[in-house]
Amino acid sequence: MKHSICSIYDGLKLRPVYESDLELLRTWRNDQQLTKYLTKIPHITQEMQRSWFVKNQIDTGCYTFAIERIGEVSSHENFIGSVSLYNINGDTAEFGRAIIGNDSARGKGFGFLATVLLLNLGFSYFGLRKITASVHEDNISAIKAYEKAGFTVCGKHAHPSGGCELEIAVEKAEFYDKIGFLRQIIIHNPATVDDVKLLQFQNFGNALGNLVVIDGNDGQPDRNLPFEIKRIFYIYGTPADVTRGQHANRFSEFCFINICGTTKVNVADTSGQNKTFVLNSPQEGLYIPKMLWKDMYDFSENSVLLVLSDKYYNAAEYIRNFDEFLGAKNVL
Repeated sequence: MKHSICSIYDGLKLRPVYESDLELLRTWRNDQQLTKYLTKIPHITQEMQRSWFVKNQIDTGCYTFAIERIGEVSSHENFIGSVSLYNINGDTAEFGRAIIGNDSARGKGFGFLATVLLLNLGFSYFGLRKITASVHEDNISAIKAYEKAGFTVCGKHAHPSGGCELEIAVEKAEFYDKIGFLRQIIIHNPATVDDVKLLQFQNFGNALGNLVVIDGNDGQPDRNLPFEIKRIFYIYGTPADVTRGQHANRFSEFCFINICGTTKVNVADTSGQNKTFVLNSPQEGLYIPKMLWKDMYDFSENSVLLVLSDKYYNAAEYIRNFDEFLGAKNVL
């Protein structure tokens, strides 16, 4: 699962898409009436839906959420639709691919609530400044919901199936001026200092010397790292009185390995809890999930700290102010 982010308000929840959701998603996407305002695509087979799911798990520019009713609803009616933030690029992204597929859920305002929940995630959790979208000029209910959420029309273009699509956008300030109930929205991002783990790597060395192998996770059961490696960097020559890091990452996960010397790493979560780890073995890695604050300090003179990450560098995902980090609590 690419993310574990959930957002809840007034009986509605955005959560990750699970593999068990795929057949219902496929059924909805193949319903021509439900998708008449979406981009036309060929009939989706089970294999195509599964392939989409696998690719979506590794696409760092797209976050798709299931829309779920919570409360006094029978279990088979909980999952009612989906919506996405995609083309995430720095501080901008597109909103869309939205569908309310459950017949009993349409016309009850769930589309508007899902829009607000995802826009709030975009601005408060993902750190976006501007979110754009496209909506067909005949999709009156969607246009009304988007206007209510703060979107304004900034252009239009022809739609392949006829008519025009309106190009709409909303900026962070406009959104928060428009929506008055945001402090009741609950965002769950469960990473805590207890999720930080020390990983042990096997030494395959012999009389010729030591050999430690680290395999990025590609879905095979024998890999010793919990993520696919996208970026590698290392820190060395750091004076003992210097503190490195001093930031949190919204999306990136890390593994720290002191391949030479010693380093201390202090990790904090948004509740204020913290833990300190001493790294002094090339056979040991410190796994740090996203949205945890990191301070590296007390470097020995010969310290070489190797860092592996599951994401490419993106300056927009860094939180460098500790008070701002603590403000990203579960309840906004």
